[in-house]
Formats: sequence, C-alpha cells, structure tokens
Amino acid sequence: EADASLTGTCDMVLLADVFEHLPAPTALVGRLSAMLKSGGDLVIITGNADAITSRNWIGEHWYFRLEGHLQMMSELHAAWLAARSGLEIVSLKCCSHYRTSIAQRLKQHTQSFTYHQFKRSQDGAFSTLLRHMPILRRAESWPNAPTLSCAADHFVLVLRKS
Repeated sequence: EADASLTGTCDMVLLADVFEHLPAPTALVGRLSAMLKSGGDLVIITGNADAITSRNWIGEHWYFRLEGHLQMMSELHAAWLAARSGLEIVSLKCCSHYRTSIAQRLKQHTQSFTYHQFKRSQDGAFSTLLRHMPILRRAESWPNAPTLSCAADHFVLVLRKS
C-alpha cells in the first residue's frame, strides 16, 4: 500500500528507475496522482517491457536478472495505469540508458540471435550451421540470454493531471 505519510501538493513528481522496484506500484502512482496539482506531471522512467522480443524466455532477460527488478511497464500498461490514476499520457519516449557503437550493437544482436537459435531448436538448421562457427557456437552453453543493452529497453513516461 502507498505510504500514507505522503502529503501535500506537487507540481511534478519524478520516479527515475524506481517503478521497477516497487512491490505495489499502482497504489503509489494513485497516491502520487492525488498529490499532484491540476496540470502537474508525474514522470516515470522505467524498463520497457515491449522491448523484450523473446517472450518465451522473459525470465532470462537481463533486466530481470538484476536484483530488485520486480516488473517492467509496457505501453498498454502505461495507458491502463494513467486511466486508473486519473492521469493522461502527455509523452512516452522509448530510449536506452546506454550509448552503444554500431560494432557493439552488431555484436549484441548476433549473440542474442545465436543464443535464441540454440534455445529454439537444438537440431534446427541454424543451430547446426552455428555449431560450425567457433565463436558463435559458444552461445549454446550460455546459461542465460546475453545482455541486449543497445535496445530501447527503457522509456520516459510523462503523465499529467487534468
């Protein structure tokens, strides 16, 4: 439940990399919404669940391997949360916390593709081909999906009270 000691009014509240750690985020957002003045903004920076492309292995996504990350927010969830809290979405921008070079992006996407090919089908055509490539075949023994920090895995959500 949201902390009842939160009182007063605000023009703006910023939750930067906080939402994903909250065991009951809906209650807190409702409480913060009640504290906002008319025209006030609630800004939430958090993980973008829509960035996870391999839903079958969501628990292996790097974001959930970090201690304390309990959830991510999708665009659909953001719309639901806004409506439930009496707020409107002013802006939702996808972003990454990291600057990655083209070479780093290529490496990360190659590692991710290779890992998921081995997970999908041990005996598939791609897996068989990848086993013949010394560097790529290592992905078959990885215990978890590789980090894909070059993706737009976060977003900045601005909610406004009417």
